[in-house]
Amino acid sequence: MRVDKDSDDRTKAAFNALREQTSQAEAVFGEALDWPELPERSGSRVCKDLQGGWRTPEAEWAALQDRLIQTAMRHEQALKCSIQTLSL
Repeated sequence: MRVDKDSDDRTKAAFNALREQTSQAEAVFGEALDWPELPERSGSRVCKDLQGGWRTPEAEWAALQDRLIQTAMRHEQALKCSIQTLSL
């Protein structure tokens, strides 16, 4: 497997630039986000665990889907401007 070191460095730099804005992003999101760096991978993650998934009982799927949609929209609001203005 070929690793593109320049791409990996830019990805890590982008993550670190976003992480410097944690308080602003979390204020817009409305609660704390998880910022795992994932040093063993080329990427990192900004996420929120919603405690649900394929094992959720079918009767709870509609509520889970609503939480997923609302969380995705809040996630976009919290990070979109910061991502668009990244300069690496």
